[in-house]
Amino acid sequence: NPLLLDTALQSVLETSDPRKVGEILNAGGGLKKVQSTLIGAYMNNFTRSRRQTLLYYLALCRNGLSKELLTYFEPQQGENLFSELTVMGNLPFVKVREVSGQQTYFLHDAMYKICDEVLLRPAQAAGDSQKIVAWYDSQLELASDPSEAADLLVSSLFYRMRSDPLKGYQW
Repeated sequence: NPLLLDTALQSVLETSDPRKVGEILNAGGGLKKVQSTLIGAYMNNFTRSRRQTLLYYLALCRNGLSKELLTYFEPQQGENLFSELTVMGNLPFVKVREVSGQQTYFLHDAMYKICDEVLLRPAQAAGDSQKIVAWYDSQLELASDPSEAADLLVSSLFYRMRSDPLKGYQW
C-alpha cells in the first residue's frame, strides 16, 4: 500500500522515532488499525500545530482547499496557514492543482478515506460543511458568469448534502 508507506515515512520524519513507527507497523490488527494509528501518531507529533489544522481542512474540503477558502475559515491566520499549506504541497499524499486561477490543495483519494474513518467526526464535519456552504453562497453572489455560477452550484452540493442531507436533497 503506497499511501501506508508514505504515511509511515512521514510519521518517521515528524516523530524522529523510527522504532515507534516500526512498532505500529508490526502490531498487526489489520490495515485499518495500522492506518488509524499512523495518522494518530502523525497528527500528535507535529512540531508545528498548523499542520494538524491544515490536515483537518484538507480532509474536510473534498473539492479542494484554496487560499481564499482557508482564509474564510481562519481569517486571522490565513496567510501563515497558507504558507504552511504550500510546504505541505510537497508531501506525497497532497496534490496541488490550479482551479479557477488559484493553487488548490487536495488529499490523495485514499487519504480522504482514511481521514473519514480516523480524523473527521460526523457532527463536526457537518457543522464545518455548513460554513463551506456559506462560503459557496457568498461566491455565488459574486459570480458574474453563468458557467462560473453553475460550477459553484455543483461544487457546493457535496457540502450541502454533508451538512444536512434532507435540506441538501431538497435544494
